[in-house]
Amino acid sequence: MRYLVAALGALIGSAAFGAEPPLPAGAVARLGTTAFRTNGNTVTLSPDGTRAAFRVREGIDVMSLATGEIVARVRDEKRLRDPKHTRGPHWFTFAFASGGKEIVTAHLEPEVHVWDATTGKYLRGIGGLQSFDKKPAHIRTVFNAPLADFVVCETWAGWQKLDVRAGTWTAITGGYDRISDVSPDGRWVTDYTDMASVENYVGVTDTKLSKGVYNGESGGAYPFNSVPSPDGKYVACSTGEAGPQVWEVATKKELKLKDADGKTYNGSVRFAPDNKTLLMCLPASVYDEKTPPHFARWDVTTGARLKDWPMPMRVAQWAIDHPRNRLVLTMGQCVYTLDLATGKLAAPPDGFAGVTRAAVSPDGKFAAVGDGVGAIRVWDAPFTGKPRALRAEGDTVDDITFSTDSKTLFAGHADRSVSVWNPATGKQTAILNSPTDRAANLPWHRRTIIAVSPDGKTVIAVADTQALWAWDVPTAKVLWGEASAGDGHKSTIPGCRPAFTPDSAALYYGRSKGEVSKLDPRTGKELARLALPFKLKSWVTRLSLSPDGKKLAAHTYYNDGELLLYDIAKGEADWRQSFKLDEAVGDVAFAPDGTVLTTHIDGTIREWASRDGARTTPFRDPGGTTFGLQLSADGKHAITDAPGATALVWKRK
Repeated sequence: MRYLVAALGALIGSAAFGAEPPLPAGAVARLGTTAFRTNGNTVTLSPDGTRAAFRVREGIDVMSLATGEIVARVRDEKRLRDPKHTRGPHWFTFAFASGGKEIVTAHLEPEVHVWDATTGKYLRGIGGLQSFDKKPAHIRTVFNAPLADFVVCETWAGWQKLDVRAGTWTAITGGYDRISDVSPDGRWVTDYTDMASVENYVGVTDTKLSKGVYNGESGGAYPFNSVPSPDGKYVACSTGEAGPQVWEVATKKELKLKDADGKTYNGSVRFAPDNKTLLMCLPASVYDEKTPPHFARWDVTTGARLKDWPMPMRVAQWAIDHPRNRLVLTMGQCVYTLDLATGKLAAPPDGFAGVTRAAVSPDGKFAAVGDGVGAIRVWDAPFTGKPRALRAEGDTVDDITFSTDSKTLFAGHADRSVSVWNPATGKQTAILNSPTDRAANLPWHRRTIIAVSPDGKTVIAVADTQALWAWDVPTAKVLWGEASAGDGHKSTIPGCRPAFTPDSAALYYGRSKGEVSKLDPRTGKELARLALPFKLKSWVTRLSLSPDGKKLAAHTYYNDGELLLYDIAKGEADWRQSFKLDEAVGDVAFAPDGTVLTTHIDGTIREWASRDGARTTPFRDPGGTTFGLQLSADGKHAITDAPGATALVWKRK
């Protein structure tokens, strides 16, 4: 799994092949590069395989796969929003038109929208379909067929071929219900039904003849991801009850796959361009705690299980580039390619891999970033030069922070350890190992969050929703530990970063039901429990203590999130603020003057006056989604985890 890491570690965040986008207003440095980075959640490839289109929060980004630059941005909230929803431009499907010069989008409107794939400009709408009741037919979804001269649409007027250049529709008959996938040349369409009476139905339609050529049962419920082979000879799907399955279309004979696991529910399956290899991306669920990321493969002609291809991180989405016989995939906001002939994974050049975690030292002299393959790099102020690499690879960096005196850097890792560094010399000075029983049994995908006491003697680690424990830094010994009394939403350890008091004598930690524990950091004994007056009692997910130790800024995620400023002595809230879904809070921090700062998934950094909660929004990252937040002791510099495996340093007035 680490064969790729050495190459990544040698890269030091220099400029990529093209110019970086300008820094957002108020930002003074970008740590890492934006090339080959995306926070998109769906990928579609151009017919020639030279570009990838990603659905992002604001619309569609088109990336050059040669340079990693975003070469076009499609942005139009009115035309990219499901009219039945109000949560922004998320709910649409899209495809490249033949030739790759245009992109088509659709979602439950009487027309598809056509965009220039090189400029992102809106070109035209194409409608004109009538449903069976003679009303304008809505187009539900559009499917990419990169080697065809049309796109396939599922509409209220049945299945349709759309010639985007001519603006004409041609009906496809022979299908049964909902389209699952389309072959690269557009000839073969697989479908399924979500009706309970025939929930395991799989079908294949020949769009050239408008004729159904296969129908059968999957052996399990709802085979949503059934796919045809490029030549139409096979159809495959995966369900929880039966796992991956393959049938020969002409004979309807099932081809038994060896070592197939029925527990791989909804693991996406696709055929390689050779028509003979079936690939499945695993794990299929973010809640799969046991399966390491990999591609499973089978020889379709024999059913033999081929050698798995391990991945260094979880694969978010993937597509097959047929002209180049490769996969294009994303892991931790980075875009990779994988050669299907050799299984070789090509890392994105420069910068970081995976999700970044960033910190700024209290004295403002250092900024540090860790990433998904364990690289740790440090920049000296003013943060615009080349970084120093503390290490090239290792276990994933889940969290990172400096000591109060700025002389020590602490990094929390996915294996529940904490590495300790001297940022001035770049030397590792210690390793804090978690109790072996906890480290062995905790889910691999749970983030390790850390907090360091102001006196530097105690480190607290939180394994998200699972466990909480403390180390004595001078001896590297574990002082105490606490396991969650529940799981899931009933967990008593929500994964909130603890907040130490200025004298290091106590720490506050968020609980469920809107409560906060005050703990002795050296023994774990609960000194007090505060019931914060949230409107809805839920997990306290974000917590920060004012510099004077008198007030808590606390956030609970329930009902799209609520933030309040709590006066500890008075036992009441000074003010509160609720949020909408599209402005959910990423992190909370106090400035020296008592101002509360928050980051949000809409890319904003907001400031809230300590007296009355009056809001200002001094900074915004147009790329969206700011998460972590740390400030220098004088409050002049803030650092955030930014989209695309980078970090941003901001200058506050």
